[in-house]
Amino acid sequence: WSLLKNNYMKDVILKLITMPIEINKRNISVYEFLKELQYFKLYNDIKEDDIRNELEQYPDYIKYWMIYSEDKRSSSGWYLLKTNNTYIVDYFPNENQNLEFVNPEAACANFIKKEIEDIRIATDGMEDFFKIIKK
Repeated sequence: WSLLKNNYMKDVILKLITMPIEINKRNISVYEFLKELQYFKLYNDIKEDDIRNELEQYPDYIKYWMIYSEDKRSSSGWYLLKTNNTYIVDYFPNENQNLEFVNPEAACANFIKKEIEDIRIATDGMEDFFKIIKK
């Protein structure tokens, strides 16, 4: 069972790192993508280190997360920024986290987990809300 669960989680994380491509290709929201992925049920099992490990296998996805971060249009949220020799993960507008990374996979994994956790927390209870308004 443990091996089966590990393979399933590896597949979920692999799909997760494709998120910027998938939401654009399929024209769906981040919320819809994470819901399809079952992230809201699995979030405790998806660790930043596991995301980093997948990004080390598929580093090309990092550029899509950089574009996703640059293209965000919100009044607040996490962002991922490449400077000369480092990557920065910070929160706009507060910008007091200023987490610096030399390793792009570690920076991107940190950004991904913070971003999707922000979305999970912000949308907690949305399912119940939509059930109520459909009645």
